[in-house]
Amino acid sequence: MTSPERVHVKTILFEDLIMRLSAADLFEVIERVPGDAVEVDFEGVKSCTRSFADEYYVRRGASSKTIREVNLPTCVYQLLMAVANPRKKDQVIDIEKLKITVV
Repeated sequence: MTSPERVHVKTILFEDLIMRLSAADLFEVIERVPGDAVEVDFEGVKSCTRSFADEYYVRRGASSKTIREVNLPTCVYQLLMAVANPRKKDQVIDIEKLKITVV
């Protein structure tokens, strides 16, 4: 058995993962990797937006590859967990009880 190919995120993108399009670009590279197992190496990544994490999560779920993340910074890990396990948001204003008066 051969070890999985490793894709280095910082080499393909940047140290700051910002846009959904960047996650899409990353997955274009991942899908071209031969074999069905890929390690995604986040070494050197400093920050990540929720938009990137959301797109990464969606693309990962749709991929036919077995993907394993390595050297995952805490900030990226936390965002990936947040998009994987969304919580119901509390309603701040009860629209049913809201009265608007025009003066």
